[in-house]
Amino acid sequence: MTSRSTRRHARSVHRRLKPAILTVLVLALTGGTTLLPASPSSATELRGTLTRESPTATRAITTGNGILTAKLRFHGSPSPRHSTPLTARVTLRDDSGVVVARGHGPSPVRFTSPVAAGHYTLKVRSTSPLRKRELTYTLRTKAAPSATTPPAAGDVEQAICGTWVLYQVSSATDLQRLRTHIDAALALPGVVGLSVRFPWDAADLTGNQTTNALLDEAADIAHTAGKALSIRFMAGAHTPQRVFDAGASSYLRNGHQVPLPWDNATGSHQVFLNAYADYVTKLATWSTSHDVHLLHLSWYGQDWAELNHGAEVRAAPGYTEKAWLDGHRDLIDVGARFAGPTLAVELPLSGYGPLSGGQSAALADYITTLAGTDQDHFLIQANGWDETQEWGSPSTSVETDFDKIWAKPLTRGLQMIQPDGYDWSKVFDRLDATNALYGEIYLPSFWQVPGPTPAYSHNTTTRITQLQNEIKAFSQSRCQNGTGPM
Repeated sequence: MTSRSTRRHARSVHRRLKPAILTVLVLALTGGTTLLPASPSSATELRGTLTRESPTATRAITTGNGILTAKLRFHGSPSPRHSTPLTARVTLRDDSGVVVARGHGPSPVRFTSPVAAGHYTLKVRSTSPLRKRELTYTLRTKAAPSATTPPAAGDVEQAICGTWVLYQVSSATDLQRLRTHIDAALALPGVVGLSVRFPWDAADLTGNQTTNALLDEAADIAHTAGKALSIRFMAGAHTPQRVFDAGASSYLRNGHQVPLPWDNATGSHQVFLNAYADYVTKLATWSTSHDVHLLHLSWYGQDWAELNHGAEVRAAPGYTEKAWLDGHRDLIDVGARFAGPTLAVELPLSGYGPLSGGQSAALADYITTLAGTDQDHFLIQANGWDETQEWGSPSTSVETDFDKIWAKPLTRGLQMIQPDGYDWSKVFDRLDATNALYGEIYLPSFWQVPGPTPAYSHNTTTRITQLQNEIKAFSQSRCQNGTGPM
């Protein structure tokens, strides 16, 4: 259950940037709430510019009881000679000057906080030196439904924000066997839901089949607990044999066929793509009918769902980096069909490399292009999260190269690299540093002492308590209602 990817590395922010636009979206999630000066419609837009002489801007907000969410986006891009992400801070203070909520980091910056009726001040401040450049920002406000209702169009982020309990299974029986521990983890304040990962061939949907026992069991567990559910399938060596029998191109890995992103003498990559699109269509339909708002997708992969640019695939006849990238863009195209206001899709940009030489970044750029001005529905993820990094890279330099992806205007999540015990304060600091919307933590970290295997045997009851506290604190500072989905 490992992944490979980057390490956060502090760098100087002395650089020149092209003019960048900061967009702040403020949502009042209670009916009847008025935001900022009254306007004829439910939406308000204000514009301004931050400069070296005036690096902050302040706006007055008047609101009723409810939930206030702010989102800050940077639409400009740094000079190609520099890679440090632009950062900014958004702070909300009440009329006595007390800080109610704040968000800080690279784009997009967000906070969500319960507010009492009254007058507030929202301050936007660049935390990167402006020097000879300026930052233009747009402050948009609008009313949205109460957070007690199901996510409305545009509010899918609120439905998936927080900490997910991650568990990999191959059958409904696997879920049933640890049901007691899953239920206990889901009951924790701040836990948004259950994230279930499974091999494609263990939960295939063929013909007119629309569900299976594994999916139904996962839905029952989450819904009984009153929590959310997200699902991820793994292709790679877990791709159903029927796909290869139909003529999908492949290579062999330990006796198992693994799909290729291009054609060669073994078959056609289009066969895999057609089967993949059909399966994703069925999973998206199933998700919509089962109140699932986050669908994790798989790449071609090898052992996992992550990117596979390893030695084996690069040795396959017909390999070129262009062919590899083009094949992966095809999968992004499939995911983009289903990304929308009530269903977010995600693809991880970590994996079996080399990937830090621009391969993962190129795919991030393609997702950005498809998503346009609203990147909230197509998410990216790094699956090497621990106390010091997010990408699971073998060196600081590789991690730093991957880190440049965080400067891109894409909503992101993190997945723990292993099911073990950690200094969870440091782990959750990585969520804040990368401005991640959510994190996935393996189920054994919630209960198993000392750990699931001798290699991962550092868990203690003290660390479990620390984990619970960090989950609650992250939800309070980052997610809806100030406490996350309950």
